[in-house]
Amino acid sequence: MAVPSFSSSPVPVSVPVFCAEGDPMKVLISQYIAQRHADTISQTAPDLALVPFVPTQPLPEEGQEAEVAFLSDDLIVMLHTAAGLPTTPPWISHLPELPRLRWVHTCSAGVDDPLFQRLLDRGVLLTNAIGVRRIPIAQTVLLMMLYFVRALPRYLAAQREHRWDPGWGEELTDKTVGIVGLGHIGQEVARLAKALGMQVIATKRRQVDVEWVDQLLPPSQLPHLLSRADFVVISVALTPETRGLFGAREFTLMKPSAYLINVARGAIVQEAALITALQTGQIAGAYLDVFETEPLPPSSPLYDLPNVVITPHCCDASPLNEARDLQLFLENLSRFRQGESLLNVVRSL
Repeated sequence: MAVPSFSSSPVPVSVPVFCAEGDPMKVLISQYIAQRHADTISQTAPDLALVPFVPTQPLPEEGQEAEVAFLSDDLIVMLHTAAGLPTTPPWISHLPELPRLRWVHTCSAGVDDPLFQRLLDRGVLLTNAIGVRRIPIAQTVLLMMLYFVRALPRYLAAQREHRWDPGWGEELTDKTVGIVGLGHIGQEVARLAKALGMQVIATKRRQVDVEWVDQLLPPSQLPHLLSRADFVVISVALTPETRGLFGAREFTLMKPSAYLINVARGAIVQEAALITALQTGQIAGAYLDVFETEPLPPSSPLYDLPNVVITPHCCDASPLNEARDLQLFLENLSRFRQGESLLNVVRSL
């Protein structure tokens, strides 16, 4: 299966390898990944000792000596959807305490879970999957922009009511998309938007020339972006600076005809203010894949708003992700064993 290469530049790091002669380096992987890809991993590094684990069961004894942990997507999905429930691996919170652990790779792009801060505090090298899921996420963003602009909500309502209601819909051509956070996902959204004839403006901390972007703004110019955009796409990382970034003031600045699309983190948007903006017509609608509280409580008004589309934190879903995840892990595993710089190193949170 062909998968795209990764453009992230290696970050120079010191990679200590604690693997004495005759004592193979132990790598924690889920049983699911072991069953599907153990042969591929062994071909890359035949001298490793893979330690498979079942996420819902205690960590195997040999896992206590692991130097590397691969937090694959099957485990990350469980952590996202079952936090605090009995199915959460009981040992995962103790991962930073493994005495020989030196490197953890997570198949999540977001690393806002407290577990990752604890790993960094202990000096464990952390890499993530930033950029790996940019393709399905960006395609979902384009899907939702087309859904709204081509008047699909109106047609679907007419279909449910057995009505014939022709003649509606616009184009994305010459519409403006404002991308808040021009990382891997934002750049892929920009590329696809340009292919459909859209104008692209974006905010980014570092002011560099970015292909497919007509105007690049510093974060301080967010109000200007909001006033111009027909679609506002949130793809910025959750940080202390971006937590609660979108509130009542920001929705007031948006066009009444504009749509909000959030594929980043729910905490970036003040949900109560968003609900008010949607109910009062301050903005035209929203597509939301992430929420302040997940799972979204059944009592949330968002479920019943006709101008809102909800997906359960899964806009990155794709059968191609597993191959991409594994490719990145194997590349970094080879670098780690040779003491070279790794891709996608998380320096700080």
